Amino acid sequence: MKDITGVCQYCGQLVTTDLDFASQQEADIWATENCSCDDAEIARQKRESALQAERQVEVLYGPGCEEYGFKPLDVNSLAMLKNFVRTIAYGDTKKISAVLSGRAGTFTATVTSKGKIKVSRAVGNTQTLEA
Repeated sequence: MKDITGVCQYCGQLVTTDLDFASQQEADIWATENCSCDDAEIARQKRESALQAERQVEVLYGPGCEEYGFKPLDVNSLAMLKNFVRTIAYGDTKKISAVLSGRAGTFTATVTSKGKIKVSRAVGNTQTLEA
């Protein structure tokens, strides 16, 4: 196995590994994900915040949300709400609200003062989870 060098997309640092990648692009992605520069760290934090918020959307709107007294949404609506929380995690948006059709209620996602994404669902009763 030969060594492969990847380049961090943020700082240009070269990272060499003996891992096997199908392309140079994959090696560069790996290098970026494993770089210790500030911008790579910020990107990892945003990615983790987005994943946590997507899990909270799944809990409040996906299969199993009956535990909180809600009816699950269809796959397309669930995907739309996950896109909303990704928009918050990766952008400058601080709050997104949407009134959902039928008896699905109101979706709200906001950034807290601590920088976490809070996801809420309100349909007569309200349940809020923080990612």
